[in-house]
Amino acid sequence: MSQAILLQDWFTVRGASSGDPVVQAFNDWADLGGYVDVIFYLDVSSFSGSPSVRYQTSPMLDESLFASMANVSVNSTGLTQTVIRYASASVPLRRWVRWRLDGASAYAVTFRIWMAVRPG
Repeated sequence: MSQAILLQDWFTVRGASSGDPVVQAFNDWADLGGYVDVIFYLDVSSFSGSPSVRYQTSPMLDESLFASMANVSVNSTGLTQTVIRYASASVPLRRWVRWRLDGASAYAVTFRIWMAVRPG
């Protein structure tokens, strides 16, 4: 049975360029130990520029170990669903999950992210 988890409540981010990524605050990273599959629901209420949201995962709380499971280009408002299944993912879900935002040029985006996770 899946469980719903709020990864990020409504939040507005402004970035200057691709050299200026914004990473979710450490205290808000999700501990998904014991789960194998995740569906991300990115809800965007406004945006400008070309922001991208990366869903990242790591087996430990070590910056150097985080890898991107998926990258979503924000090109409209509304809901975008991204499915990560352990059996077929090139980068499967590990214990810790966070988001990272960047863009090719200046950007702004207001969003929230829900997850549906399935234990394994």
